[in-house]
Amino acid sequence: MSSSEDRPHLHFCRVGERHVFLDVERDRYFGLPDPLDVAFRKLVEGDRCEAHEARALVAASLASRDDRGTLMCAARQLTYDWPTSEVGRTSGAGRATLGSVSRALCGRLVWQHRTRSRALLENLQSLAQARARLNNTGAAPDILPSVARAWCASEVIHSAQGRCLPNAMALMSALTRAGVVSRLVFAVRLAPFSAHCWIDQERHLVCEEIEHARSYTPILVW
Repeated sequence: MSSSEDRPHLHFCRVGERHVFLDVERDRYFGLPDPLDVAFRKLVEGDRCEAHEARALVAASLASRDDRGTLMCAARQLTYDWPTSEVGRTSGAGRATLGSVSRALCGRLVWQHRTRSRALLENLQSLAQARARLNNTGAAPDILPSVARAWCASEVIHSAQGRCLPNAMALMSALTRAGVVSRLVFAVRLAPFSAHCWIDQERHLVCEEIEHARSYTPILVW
């Protein structure tokens, strides 16, 4: 039971017994106090909520009622099909050129500034608009691994540590310019809380290790 019309940019996932939310418009992750988390689990699983639980969910903008008074979830839950291979760190023979590494570095710096100066939703919409303008360009088969190799090579100069969001956005932008359609994945884990993001392309993770990514639970694919 789900209706995300009220809050189209509110997303959630379940990590163990807890729910984690991402409010894209407000650029923040959050969790719920125990009683509200229990009530939200009832709502998502289709169990009957007590009247006070329903009121609390509506008051928190996590649920709304339709014309018949039925309680509806106001957040979106993701179903993620995990990629089965990696591109970039083990992308075959060949080395990145100096020019391609330089472009990757410039892209990282540009998006590092953009993520500091612009709202998350604005940056995401910009990436989506650029991707939507892609026609079937017939990008050469070696474009994806060559872009990925340059990207991984640039990490030697510009560490990815603590910069997963601007780096992922920059990589997505670079792939789009090369004619490759890709997606940006946001994910979380608990104990302690940590957020991460990466790029996937069809059945590939780009410049990301599957084992590391699987330690997180995806919450949003853009």
